[in-house]
Amino acid sequence: MVKGLEYKPVYVNVCVKNTGDTDGSVELRILDSNRNVVYSLTKYITAGAEECINASIGLPSRGVYTYYIDAFNTTTNTVDDEKTFTVKSYGYRIEFNYGYTQTGPFAGVSVSPQQDDYETMGCYDAGYMTYTVYYMNQPNSITVTVSSDYGFVYARLFDAHANHVACIYVNPFTLTSDVVQRMNDGMVSIYVLDATVTVNIKQSNGGTTDPPPGSYTIKRGMSTAWRCDVGEPGNPCRIKLTVKAIPAEGYTFRYWIVGDQILYDNPLTLDPPCQNMTLDVTPVFMSTSTQPTPTPTSTTSSQLILIGLALLAFVSLTKKYKQRLNGDGFGRPRLYA
Repeated sequence: MVKGLEYKPVYVNVCVKNTGDTDGSVELRILDSNRNVVYSLTKYITAGAEECINASIGLPSRGVYTYYIDAFNTTTNTVDDEKTFTVKSYGYRIEFNYGYTQTGPFAGVSVSPQQDDYETMGCYDAGYMTYTVYYMNQPNSITVTVSSDYGFVYARLFDAHANHVACIYVNPFTLTSDVVQRMNDGMVSIYVLDATVTVNIKQSNGGTTDPPPGSYTIKRGMSTAWRCDVGEPGNPCRIKLTVKAIPAEGYTFRYWIVGDQILYDNPLTLDPPCQNMTLDVTPVFMSTSTQPTPTPTSTTSSQLILIGLALLAFVSLTKKYKQRLNGDGFGRPRLYA
């Protein structure tokens, strides 16, 4: 599925693989709902190789459409295979830039009226998360509520051309009709106060830690709530805690149990989300005189990994729709997911 703002460009990533034993050319074509070609590119692909293109297409007027991807055989002048994908073109879009590191589903902001669609994307190195909401039709007003877990300070509004619109110091806040109209394809940057993360480092047989086992507090987020009409706040959510496992004589370090995950780095840098939470950290040591035991399998950890991959796939698919084309040579290529 591809989604975006009407009449704006989006990118569609298309890959084709030649699984046959003959080199050849294929024309990759994207067709709109009326089967008009909106993108075309011919690629010469050697046997066994794969080629990808990043096609830019303009979205139609608002609505939901079925588009097509064709593998056109330039030798026989026939379409050997075809796939469809959904295009959602919306009339209104606004992005919320939330200044903290959030590794799971975005829950820091809610809007009313409820959005027709949304997407999230994390920029963890910079310490922020974006939450983009879509409406098929422009609402008369939008009420924004920032979760109390994140200590709202202020919001700064920018229009589609990055021009400053307003500073807002109340939570929740309402964008009136004139602001809503100006903010189509704009961005709301939200700044938060510190959140408290309590880290409990557990004592284990066979070693100790640095810092020693005990309870520690990490303050996350901005250290000072600057007003946006005075200056910009500091880089949020970059305060971390590093803990090192120190095995006793006759023992070796194996892994950490952090919440319900198994982690192997030593030293280990903890970079939790910028929200009030408690995190248990336990080092696991093994006697060097015993045979190693298999590392325990954490069901929840596996689920977290899968969820992470699913989120990344979701972001990728919403930004760059990907299809693969497969075939035996270029005589009869077939599409595959």
